[in-house]
Amino acid sequence: MELRQLRCFIAVAEYLSFTEAAEKLHLVQSAVSHNIAELEKELNTKLFFRNKQSIVLTPVGELLLDHAYKITAMERDTITNVQLRLSGITGSMSVGYVFVPVAWCMFEKFKSFSQKYPHIRVKYNSYHDIRIARQLENFDLDVGFARIATITDQERINWHPIYKEKLQIVVSEDHPLSGLERASLAQFKDEPLILMNHRTNPGLYDMSMQLYLKKGFMPRIIDDINDERTVNMLTEIGYGFTILPSCWKVFVNPSLKFIDIVDEDTTHYMGLAWNKENTNPCIKLFLAEMGIPVSDGQICPARAAET
Repeated sequence: MELRQLRCFIAVAEYLSFTEAAEKLHLVQSAVSHNIAELEKELNTKLFFRNKQSIVLTPVGELLLDHAYKITAMERDTITNVQLRLSGITGSMSVGYVFVPVAWCMFEKFKSFSQKYPHIRVKYNSYHDIRIARQLENFDLDVGFARIATITDQERINWHPIYKEKLQIVVSEDHPLSGLERASLAQFKDEPLILMNHRTNPGLYDMSMQLYLKKGFMPRIIDDINDERTVNMLTEIGYGFTILPSCWKVFVNPSLKFIDIVDEDTTHYMGLAWNKENTNPCIKLFLAEMGIPVSDGQICPARAAET
């Protein structure tokens, strides 16, 4: 079994056409057919059911396809890693956030990092709020966007503020109060508050509840929701209102209106967190590109107030 045979097999399995597979591989069709025939002969089994109208994988073909993907991926990774090693700076790292808007202000720096270090592979993924701290503690995540309140192991996890923002009331454009620039929560006490459930986003949920507790009343809550798109949709069609960080404004439908909350300081700080015991050298390069001093190893909320 050779890699060229597996590449031909994968192409035919994906396109279910010898002609299209040959075009993709820049080979003549007879070469593709020959490689498949060799593979079937070596395995002593048919990989495709063929007739004049169609081509379908056999059960053995389905099994081989899964293994073929893994084998060819290992080949690509091996070549890439050797090339990266020869070029100098190389490696990989993972960056986590709860939702994309959380990292919005760093997009340009993400881009500049990838341009400066093209051979460092950065994996960007979203996680439930509370999982970011756990992933950092377990070395399953290298850097995470987080609020200081979500960092439970402050002996091992470093945290540095990167920006501050405020929470705002969000309503549909045809809401009676949509024209206001500022409003109090009391003006919305009889309307449903739409939130992601506590399991999905405990940080935003708890901050919203704290605003109400300070006012001495609780809202009518719709919180059987586990994603931000549903929250935005329900708000847009008038099921109620929601509370979101101001940075979300550029990511939601322009018809949603953001209103400042009066009588309360709703400002909070978002920061980058990393495990100080993590020895991945890419972390220091990434933090430096984000504007965080590499020598800064303290979790210090007081510094956020100075930022």
